[in-house]
Amino acid sequence: MKKIFIYFLGLAPFISKGQISISNISLRDTTKNELYWGCENIIRIKGLTKSNDNFVVKTSIGKIEEKSGDKYYYGRDPNVKNEMKTDTIKIFKKGKVVYSTIFEMKAIPYDKFYFQFGGKKDSVLSVNEILLTPFLKFTTPSSNYKDYKKIDYPTVKKFDLTILSGSQKENTYSITVFGGVLNEEHKREIRKLQEGDKIVLHDIVIESKLFSSPKTYDKKIEINIK
Repeated sequence: MKKIFIYFLGLAPFISKGQISISNISLRDTTKNELYWGCENIIRIKGLTKSNDNFVVKTSIGKIEEKSGDKYYYGRDPNVKNEMKTDTIKIFKKGKVVYSTIFEMKAIPYDKFYFQFGGKKDSVLSVNEILLTPFLKFTTPSSNYKDYKKIDYPTVKKFDLTILSGSQKENTYSITVFGGVLNEEHKREIRKLQEGDKIVLHDIVIESKLFSSPKTYDKKIEINIK
């Protein structure tokens, strides 16, 4: 497999393994050797100081490039599948390895995602809770990766909203919500809801740069009004 690497100048002529450390500072716990697929990882390489010697940084399955100072971008090589479990970052001097460390490849747990409506995962909400946070949001459980704002989270492209009212739970309102956010018309209908009424969200379509095309979530989300 082709290795992608960078050259950089101006490092110490004599270094030992004890002087060098490589860490992922995009993590909550930077003592863990973890790299995240599909995310921007900022790597800090400490213990290398300026001189006239050449050093080479190599990664087995990713790609790395200098950012500033002792910081480097580590990212996924699009030609490598996510099935790889580890990656090794090595520092070479004159063709010999002077330091290496193994990182475990991790992924944001998209398979454990859930939707929040009205700001909560709850299946029972009040009218006020829905109106305060009038949108459907794709959410995943937290992980050791801390720079969540840099993740291409899937977003809700559209969903169908159906209101079931009265003792017979009759369909009194049904509409497609685009962009995942309720507009003023939708809010007017929400304000009419009484305790015991039900909202059903279905045919939810999500999109992301991670997907080749939008995906449809085939389960219904039922919310009872309290």
